[in-house]
Amino acid sequence: MNQEDFSPDLNAYEATMVPTAGYAHFEATYSGRKLIKIHPSGGTVDTNLDAYTDLKIKAIYQGIIGLTT
Repeated sequence: MNQEDFSPDLNAYEATMVPTAGYAHFEATYSGRKLIKIHPSGGTVDTNLDAYTDLKIKAIYQGIIGLTT
């Protein structure tokens, strides 16, 4: 594996770059461009965004960056 970028052979994993409901996804940790750690996520992709209003998205984003609402 190239330690500068995570670029797996998608065919080997029966994977796609298109978000697909029910598919698993990988989580990657980088230091700059260097890949430090990669592992499959415990969750799956959910493409239904009906429950995500602009206000909810803003609250999620603020929580991620450490701001409180």
